[in-house]
Amino acid sequence: MPSEPAAPDWYSPGLNRVAYYRLATASAGARPRPARLRLARNFLDANAIDYRTTAATPELKVADVGDRAKKFTLLIECMR
Repeated sequence: MPSEPAAPDWYSPGLNRVAYYRLATASAGARPRPARLRLARNFLDANAIDYRTTAATPELKVADVGDRAKKFTLLIECMR
């Protein structure tokens, strides 16, 4: 019988709590964007969660956003 794959680190009980989501939501609207990004990086670093950053790009056209979204979007239908 195959074993289930290990859950990602953020599923661990210490990080997967409603309080974290509420705190993040509350602080998101009250802080300027650079402060939110710094807060997110500090959280990820403190919890040894890997992430990557890229250089800022100019504003994308709607068609460009659609082309990029095709890489990670799929249709789910309920055939009930």
